[in-house]
Amino acid sequence: MGSLMKTIIAIFLLLVLQSEPATPQSLLEDICNHTKNPKFCLTTFQSDPRTSSAKDVLSLAKIGLELAMKDSAKTQRYIHVLSTSKRTEPIFKPALNECVEEYKRVAASFRSAYLEVKDGEYETANYDTLTAADYAGNCEKVLANAKAHIQSVSDGIQVTKYFSSIGDRVTTILWTSQPPASNP
Repeated sequence: MGSLMKTIIAIFLLLVLQSEPATPQSLLEDICNHTKNPKFCLTTFQSDPRTSSAKDVLSLAKIGLELAMKDSAKTQRYIHVLSTSKRTEPIFKPALNECVEEYKRVAASFRSAYLEVKDGEYETANYDTLTAADYAGNCEKVLANAKAHIQSVSDGIQVTKYFSSIGDRVTTILWTSQPPASNP
């Protein structure tokens, strides 16, 4: 009977150890390794002090989407400054003004995604994170059509796409790990 009890305890311990949650670092690496730019993802999260205490994907999703909101608002303000600057070529100003409007949409999409994640609406949040990248892409197209090659704005657009990729990854994990809705 003693060996049976030892076997049961060993199996129990094995199951408990296997079900331990991932460490914050391994969880972060798993998320970031499935984004368009894993290095950007890791660096971005590691630069935020809240990341070290994040215990799950939901916590990381909120952090990532907050950072995306802040970055898109900063990019929108920067483009606005360029669009009103006397040093900016007048021919580029209409395209930059359109980018300001697109970035208002980018920021609104990330804000919606953040609120939807808080409310458990992960599928809708996923859609909004992808839509943010579409709006940034619209800005990119407008600038290309105007032949406005402004590297700092292009860099900002790329960062937005990286944030969208992070948002896509975390909301996909949350959405696909939800238990199916029960039918009343």
